[in-house]
Amino acid sequence: MESQNSSGRIRVTVDGIEVEANGNLTILFALLEEGIHVPHLCYDVKRRLRTGNCGKCMVELIEENGIRDVQACETIIQDGMVINVNNARLRNFRKGAKQIKS
Repeated sequence: MESQNSSGRIRVTVDGIEVEANGNLTILFALLEEGIHVPHLCYDVKRRLRTGNCGKCMVELIEENGIRDVQACETIIQDGMVINVNNARLRNFRKGAKQIKS
């Protein structure tokens, strides 16, 4: 089902909307490039550096066998992914992550 074209663009679904994004990037960076806000704290976008320990960029991957939580700053985006960035469960998780880091 690989539909990456010669320009390196792939198709993913984000919060129910089909989006084209650059492949071979993390979910976080690929979505930010497309203007899709993914909350993050420990990721330096300018230098593409991450510590992966704040948990603010947690997203849901919808897969055949269920939902899997992953950190967007550490997970490479792949063609056909179905990603939830913004829902009540993730907002509650991020609120908890913020309280722990404060």
